[in-house]
Amino acid sequence: MSWFRRFSTNSKILAGALVVVLVIFGIAYYQYSVYPQKLKKERNSALATVQEALDRKAGDCTQSLSQLEAYLNKNSKDAEAWAAQGICEFESGKYAEAKKSFEQVLVLDPENKSAKNHLKAIGNDPSKYFDFNKAQVDQNDFETLLGGPLSAEVLVFSRALKLPLPDSKILQYVSAEFTSNQNVAQTASYISKYLTDNDYELENSQYGDEAVIDQDTDDLRVITGYKGKTILTISIWKKQPEVHIDYTLMQ
Repeated sequence: MSWFRRFSTNSKILAGALVVVLVIFGIAYYQYSVYPQKLKKERNSALATVQEALDRKAGDCTQSLSQLEAYLNKNSKDAEAWAAQGICEFESGKYAEAKKSFEQVLVLDPENKSAKNHLKAIGNDPSKYFDFNKAQVDQNDFETLLGGPLSAEVLVFSRALKLPLPDSKILQYVSAEFTSNQNVAQTASYISKYLTDNDYELENSQYGDEAVIDQDTDDLRVITGYKGKTILTISIWKKQPEVHIDYTLMQ
């Protein structure tokens, strides 16, 4: 019976060893075959989701980043994924986060031109970056802020920009440029009436190179209107004349 016991014991050992081998083989197969394929699918899905958000130009595509962030937690050495994250953050106005993502791209791919260009644009201080294209405000939206449409027969719209806030007490600051089809005095008269008709309180001032000068030779005419927490500062320059309207909303 001793040979039978030895055979039984050896069989158990062999069976145990076989189980261990199968487990190791299963782990290896998962790691080198199944897991990479699963990770690749996860990567492609995440990149596609972000790209769709960018294509829609929805303004803030960072809501689509959760998949990509989950993927990068598993594979932090994917330069293309970091670049996609950086572009999404950049297009959403999150410049500090974008800077970190593009820096990571260069760690993995030092010659990546897109990352270099984005970092050059952002500069050392992301808080000072100004995106001209994203700052543009269309004419209808600007005139809605003012309280009503301006006469196209008098003022011809050039552009309006939502600018960085110059003061912590300011909630919104938008500056617009127009050209006028009338002279300075006529333009000032029209703007004064427009402000009065839209319930603004007026303040007029005239500036020359050094002191107040006669209206007929003004280099600049400034009209300021106040309504609640809104301040409109209209500067009418003699040449053409050019008209700048600054809209300020205070806290």
